[in-house]
Amino acid sequence: MDLWYLVNKDFPEYKLHLVPFEDNHEGILGEIGQLGEKFDFLIGVCDSRAWLSLCQMLPLGRYKKMIAVSREHRLAGKAQLEIEDLYGETLMMVRRGDSGVNDFLRNDLEQHHPKIHIEDTPPYYDLSVFNRAAETGNVLLTLECWQDVHPGLVSIPVHWDYSIPYGLLYSLEAPEDVLRFVETVKNLYLGNSLDS
Repeated sequence: MDLWYLVNKDFPEYKLHLVPFEDNHEGILGEIGQLGEKFDFLIGVCDSRAWLSLCQMLPLGRYKKMIAVSREHRLAGKAQLEIEDLYGETLMMVRRGDSGVNDFLRNDLEQHHPKIHIEDTPPYYDLSVFNRAAETGNVLLTLECWQDVHPGLVSIPVHWDYSIPYGLLYSLEAPEDVLRFVETVKNLYLGNSLDS
C-alpha cells in the first residue's frame, strides 16, 4: 500500500484494487502463474526458483531470517539467539532445492552445527506449518515480517547474517503500463538508496 501511494500520482488513470487469492502451498504457484491475468502485481518474499520461473521480481529490500518458537518453549524468553542455542532442537525449514538462501543456511547448519536436527516443511509456509511448530514445540525458521502471524509463536532474532529478498512480482510478459510502473518504482528506490 505504501509503495502504491508513493507512485500513484504518476499513474492517475489507474486505481488500486485488492484481489483475494488462495494463499497456501497447494495454490500459490497457480496464483503466481496468473500474474498479468488475474492481477498485475504481488508484493512478496521470494527467492524461490519455482516462483521465479513464473514471474519477474524487482527487489525492494530484505527480511532477516529468525526463529519462531511456542510461547512455552525454553527459548521463548530470549531477546536474541546464538546458533548454539538451537543444539538439541528440531528446526523446521523448507526442504532443499527451491531456495538458494535456505539451501545455503541448511548446508551451514549440517556442516557446522550437526546437533540441530532439521525437519523438512512444504516449500511454502501456510497456517498448517505455523500450527505444527506451535503444537510440537519444534523451532521454525521464519522471517521478521512474519513475527505476528501466529498468536502461539514468539519470533526471536538469531545472531547470523541470513536474510531473504522481498519485492514486486510481475508477469514474465508484462504489458507496457506494468513495465512503466516497475521502472517508476525502480527509479524511486534507486534514487532513495543513493541519497542515504
